[in-house]
Amino acid sequence: MTEHDSTADFVPRPQGGGGHKNREFRVDSSDDAIADFVDTVNDLGIDGRWLVQGLTDFLRREKRGGGAGMTAEERKVVIESGAMTEAELEESERDVARGVLEENAGELWLRTYQETWSGDTVTEFLGWTEEEVMNAAHDQRIHGVPIRGRLRFPRWQFSLGSRGRLIPHLETVLPILTEHWDWISISAFMSVRQRSLVAEGRKTPRSWLRDGGDPTAVADIIESDKWR
Repeated sequence: MTEHDSTADFVPRPQGGGGHKNREFRVDSSDDAIADFVDTVNDLGIDGRWLVQGLTDFLRREKRGGGAGMTAEERKVVIESGAMTEAELEESERDVARGVLEENAGELWLRTYQETWSGDTVTEFLGWTEEEVMNAAHDQRIHGVPIRGRLRFPRWQFSLGSRGRLIPHLETVLPILTEHWDWISISAFMSVRQRSLVAEGRKTPRSWLRDGGDPTAVADIIESDKWR
């Protein structure tokens, strides 16, 4: 989906399944890693409990179902195809068992979360009341993401130089976006240059709309689900 070679990001399923139940990797509240995490969150100067709860909810949804791992035949195909050597495959399986997929997912959630605004910030930026912001989010005139009972607002939709300080045609593309993807995928899509959005070079959907591009071109990419 992105411009990266898809084979480069291939990670096979863990053998034996149920990696999240492996007692070897379990932690408890007295673990130094937990203490470091708590200190780091507290140093951010934000509502750390709410942030941790949101991340916990996300990781809980990401938890693996514990299905069967790769069969001997699947391993043979991967190795003989040249995609991975046997040593690379074994190392990848060890990484998966340790939780690399969950770690990457958590990092993505946190990184995307950092690119959102609170409701207070949005009301100040747009010059709206809190009620107007909430109503606009409900009507999908702006994109609000519910996290632990509060709405966060991805920053890609705001533009200081645009009329109303929102990217043009947001109301047109937003219902299509939310029908196809979750908020993390939407944020990624809006920041990736597209081959079919060209005006003095490839543009991201956000910059395309901000600079007056036809929203139909963006909608077509979303509907085809072939963004890159």
